[in-house]
Amino acid sequence: MRSGQVRRVLGIILVFLLMAIAGLALGRILAGEGYTSVYELFSPI
Repeated sequence: MRSGQVRRVLGIILVFLLMAIAGLALGRILAGEGYTSVYELFSPI
């Protein structure tokens, strides 16, 4: 693999990591409202 390809692969991995971290952060911020409503939707009780 050439250095350019290595840099491209590392950049893609970094983008996916940043998106995953941002998703977790948004999930924690919305946990008080979002997750309870999701659990209420999927729980039959």
